[in-house]
Formats: sequence, C-alpha cells, structure tokens
Amino acid sequence: MKPRETRDIKNKEGGRNMVLEKEMACFEGKRQELLSHAAGKFVLICGEKVIDTFTAKEDALKRGYEICGNGPFLVKRIEEYD
Repeated sequence: MKPRETRDIKNKEGGRNMVLEKEMACFEGKRQELLSHAAGKFVLICGEKVIDTFTAKEDALKRGYEICGNGPFLVKRIEEYD
C-alpha cells in the first residue's frame, strides 16, 4: 500500500491557505476591545466580522451554524492569553 500523497493547498494569492486565518486575525485585532466588555465569554466570528458574544459555547456554535452554515466560523473564549 502506498502512503497517502499530501498536497499544499494554495490560496488565491499563492500563499498557504490556513483554515480560519481571517477569523483569527479578526479576533487578535479585536481582543482588547472584547476583553473590556466580554472577558470569559465566547465570541462568534464569521469571516472578518464579530457576530456576537455568548455566555455558553453551545449557543455560539448554534448561532454560527445558523449564520454561516457549513462555511468557516470561529467560536473562541475571550481571554487575555491563549
């Protein structure tokens, strides 16, 4: 049996395509603002837009699927450090 071949996925600009790259960049750019009013909660980010914050992770995930469907979205706890 041959080992599986792996390929790099390239984005339109020719660089590596990182899953949730836009969402993580948005989170980092908004982290201090989010910490000031929603520390410890969960943020839902779709693309480059903060959708809302939630107390429960499950609520954020549910809303993410409602808004983004099967597209990429990020649910992350708002903390000062990862």
